[in-house]
Amino acid sequence: MVQESKVRFDADPAFKKQSQMKWLPCRQTSYELERFGRKICEISRVGYQEIYDLLDIHLNERGESFYNRC
Repeated sequence: MVQESKVRFDADPAFKKQSQMKWLPCRQTSYELERFGRKICEISRVGYQEIYDLLDIHLNERGESFYNRC
């Protein structure tokens, strides 16, 4: 099914346009959720930092890729 859709996507300009227009709202929602998630992390960091300061804990934040070295 996926392969057939790809063939049609590449061959049929109308289908390609329709597919892209249907995907756009999904991408916009995804970006909104990502921004919302970042905001939650920022607020959480401020709250946790107060606790870390009280406990004299110092963290070195690293991205997820630090743990996924291949």
